[in-house]
Amino acid sequence: MLGNWTIVHAMGALVDSRATELKGLAYDAKPRAGDPLAALGFEFRLYKGEGTVAWFTDASGADAYTIKGVYLDVTPVRMAQPLYTRWPPR
Repeated sequence: MLGNWTIVHAMGALVDSRATELKGLAYDAKPRAGDPLAALGFEFRLYKGEGTVAWFTDASGADAYTIKGVYLDVTPVRMAQPLYTRWPPR
């Protein structure tokens, strides 16, 4: 969620859909050995609220939005260590 333009694109996807919320994660995929915060991640929850509205134009040749009333909650989460394993297990 912390990549370039990711939240901007997520807000556009949210206001263009029937969904009321969109979630994403930010975490260190390769934490240093012994890092006491290796399992720390953050959940980003974008959601529509009362009065959420968006205006869209492509007049400049690119998609452009003005968005009002999209909310963001950021919550610390514990990531699994390791995050995933092979399927099927060996």
